[in-house]
Amino acid sequence: MNRLFVNLVLLLALSLGVCSLQAKQSALLDNQRWQEYSYGVSILPPLNANVNKLSVDDAIARITTQDGYGIHLFIKETEVEMTLAQVQELAIEQMTVAYPSANALKDDIATVNDYKQLALYFYLPQTKQGPWVTAQTFVQISPKVFVLFQLETPKAKYDLANPVYKAVIASLKMSDPRALVAKRETMLDAGHTLLAKLQFEKLKDQLIPEQWLRFVEGDRDIGYMRIRQAYGKLDGREIANNNAMERMGFKIEVMARIQLGNTLYDSINTSYVSTERDEEIWSIRTTERPRDPRKITQFKLRDQQQLKFDAQQIPIDLQNTWVETGLLSNGKIQLNRRQPTSDRNYTWDMPPKAYLTQVDLYLLPMMLADQRDGQWGFYAYHPNKGKVSFRTERLEHLAGGKYRVYSRLSPEDIQEQVTDYEANGQIIKRVLAGGRMLIPAPRHQIERLWPQFVK
Repeated sequence: MNRLFVNLVLLLALSLGVCSLQAKQSALLDNQRWQEYSYGVSILPPLNANVNKLSVDDAIARITTQDGYGIHLFIKETEVEMTLAQVQELAIEQMTVAYPSANALKDDIATVNDYKQLALYFYLPQTKQGPWVTAQTFVQISPKVFVLFQLETPKAKYDLANPVYKAVIASLKMSDPRALVAKRETMLDAGHTLLAKLQFEKLKDQLIPEQWLRFVEGDRDIGYMRIRQAYGKLDGREIANNNAMERMGFKIEVMARIQLGNTLYDSINTSYVSTERDEEIWSIRTTERPRDPRKITQFKLRDQQQLKFDAQQIPIDLQNTWVETGLLSNGKIQLNRRQPTSDRNYTWDMPPKAYLTQVDLYLLPMMLADQRDGQWGFYAYHPNKGKVSFRTERLEHLAGGKYRVYSRLSPEDIQEQVTDYEANGQIIKRVLAGGRMLIPAPRHQIERLWPQFVK
C-alpha cells in the first residue's frame, strides 16, 4: 500500500534500434498526455500504467505497468555544455562501476526531428531480481539539459517492454513552460472567481444525508462506499475557546471497503470546514487486512450529527493501519501521518487562491449544476500524493438536467476521473482508474452482496 490509499504498483522490463521522436498513434499508449510543467516535457504513457511523482524523488515521473517493468523519466541539467558523446562516455562508466558485470549491448547517437538522441542498452546478468536489462535514452533539449528515459525490466519481459519503451520516447513533445504556467494561472484565476461567487451556505438545505454506492469491476462487485453529508457543530463536547470544534460548518463522512485480490482495504474519511471556510479538520484511516470468510470487525459508524475527529480515539496499534489527520488554521495546513513504520508531521502555507478543502471536494460538484460548461483550476491536498497539488475540474452538461464532471486530481494523473450527477448533485456513476466504477445502490442491496461486512 502506498501511503494511505491503495496504489497497486507492480515492478518493473532486446529488438534494438533508434527511436523516432515523431509522436504517432500507437495501440501501446494511452491517449491522454502526461505533462511536466517546469521544462515543458510531455509524453503518452503506456496503456493501463500508473504514473507517480514522489516528493523525495529525483525522477519527474515513474511509470509502472501491470506487466512487470518500469519506465522512468528524469531531467538532467549539467553545469557545463556537454555533447551526447561525452554523456555516452560518462553513462557507460557509471553503469560499469555500479554493475561490474554489466554488458553494453548497444550505444547509438542519432539526430531525429531536430533532437539529438543517445540510446544505451545494458544487460545485467546478476542482480537481486535475476537477469535484468536497463536501457537509457538521453534526448538533448538544450546544450545543458537532457530528458532521460530509463527502462528497468527483467530480461524475460524485455521483448514485451522494449516496443512500449520506444513508443513512449516517440511520443515526446516539448512545450514552452511559460505558456503552460500562464494557462495554469488562468485556470486558477477562474477557480478562485468561481469559489468567490458560490454561496456555500445555500447548500445547507441541499445536502444528501446518506448515499450508498457499489465498487464494480466488470460484472463483479469488489466493494462499497457510504457518503454522509451534514451541517452542524463538529463535536458536541464543551470546549473553553471558540475554536473550530464549537463552530458551525459542513461535515462529510466517507466509509469505504474495497477488495483487491485476497486483500480488503477499509477506509474512513471524516472532514469538516467551518461556515466561514477559515478552519478545516480532516482525518483518514485506512486498514489493510486479508480477506477472511469469518466475520470481520465492523466500522464504528457515528451518528451523522456528531462526527468526532479526536485522533487519539482512532486505533493505530494495528501493524497494517495508516492514519492521517490534517488541520487548516491561520493560513497554515498541518498534517500528521502515522504509518506502521513512521510518524511524521508536515506543514504547508495555504495556497493564496483557489484552495479546496477536503469537504469542498464533495460539495463543489453539487454547486456546478447552474454553471456554464467550463474548466477550473484549484489547489487541494491529495492524500495519495501526500501533498497539496494542482487539480482541474471540467464541467459538461447532459440532457435532463444531469451533468458530468471530469476531475484530474493531480498533474501526474493520466486519466480524468469522470462522474455523472443528477440535477440535485447525487452521484449517478463514477469511472475510476483501471475501468472500475462506483454506482449507486440501496443499502439493502449492499447488505445482500456483503452480508458479513455491512452493519
